[in-house]
Amino acid sequence: MIGIAELLARPVSDEDIAVACASLGLPPLAFHGAGGEDARLAVLRSNGSIDVAACPGSGKTTLLVAKLAILAKRWTSPAAGVCVLSHTNVARLEIEKRLGADPAGRAILSYPHFIGTIHGFVNQFIALPWLRSQGIDVVAIDDDICLRRRLHKLTPPQRSRVLQTKRREGLLRIVDANHDVGDVAWGGGPLGKHTATYQAFVAACQATTAEGYFCHDDMMIWAAQALDRNPELRNAVRQRFPVLFLDEVQDNDDVQSAILHRLFMDDDRPVVRQRFGDMNQAIYGSASATDLNGTNSNVFPNAAISIPVANSHRFGTQIATLADGLALSPPGLIGLREHPEPERGRQAAILLFGTQQATAVLPAFAHLLTTRFSPAERAAGVFAAVGAVNRRRTGTPDRRPKGTPLWRWRASTLGAPFA
Repeated sequence: MIGIAELLARPVSDEDIAVACASLGLPPLAFHGAGGEDARLAVLRSNGSIDVAACPGSGKTTLLVAKLAILAKRWTSPAAGVCVLSHTNVARLEIEKRLGADPAGRAILSYPHFIGTIHGFVNQFIALPWLRSQGIDVVAIDDDICLRRRLHKLTPPQRSRVLQTKRREGLLRIVDANHDVGDVAWGGGPLGKHTATYQAFVAACQATTAEGYFCHDDMMIWAAQALDRNPELRNAVRQRFPVLFLDEVQDNDDVQSAILHRLFMDDDRPVVRQRFGDMNQAIYGSASATDLNGTNSNVFPNAAISIPVANSHRFGTQIATLADGLALSPPGLIGLREHPEPERGRQAAILLFGTQQATAVLPAFAHLLTTRFSPAERAAGVFAAVGAVNRRRTGTPDRRPKGTPLWRWRASTLGAPFA
């Protein structure tokens, strides 16, 4: 049985890559590109810590799965495994689905390996064991349930006032292990921490913790407390998971990034960490989306170890050129997709709008379709727009898009969306 260090030092050959491609149902040269030396090859061959800055349509998840397939065929340790973390369950399920088709790859779906979300990992290995060691039985980790219970811990007048507050969902969220709820906007200014109302908020949060009800982000707070009081925890985590893959890393917030850095990278004995993401697709408000100047010491991508993957199979040259000029961090997009002849020459369009014009976007899009497509094309086509809506609340007039429903237009009712 070879050691982890020896395994990671072994070069990845063209044969290894070809075998992985075959196991995943891909062409033998799927990662070589037209010139035979694609950036994806550098990613597959790298056994050290790297940041893969991948553009939309670059096959990022396929690339990650191929790396895992290569590792799965080499891995022999019965106690140490590979840790694969993603921001969402959707990405996790996609990785599991693709690996599950390969007999060797399936081995990485079970112990000693871990594939899951960041919250799932932190809960299972740090936060839940820590809370149980404090005598707290966890009943539910659910924002709606927990916030509702906290709200009903308040007096009727306090509860009524909270429900009338514009940002009421943020009032009963803790910011530290002392159950402080941070700065609370209340009336014409901040709510004083010495006031009875503020102390009632804190007491409500303390009560739900004792009862075993938590918001998802609370678990990061308890994980941080566990690491503060037991620094040796990170050594146990690193011994169990000497290799870490992070998918969709651009969407991690500062708290998640800090916890993962403490667990896997802090001090002079970090694990091998390979991060995959696209800063231009960062969720608004995430650490990557708000740290474009690189002030975060753990910013993605780290220029010193970054491997850009800028060729996309999702769109052609025209859209690539247009999108690259509007990117927050221009990756030098290369569009590889060749469109059918009738679509060539059709103009691409981008709708720019401010917050006050958000409700006009869908009508503008429908108008664009009626002017760009012929009656015959509209009769044969189905046109889609991805957006979102607020949860409907009594007395709330704001119904601007904010979630993820899909609108489609039929040619006969173009301009009138239906779900």
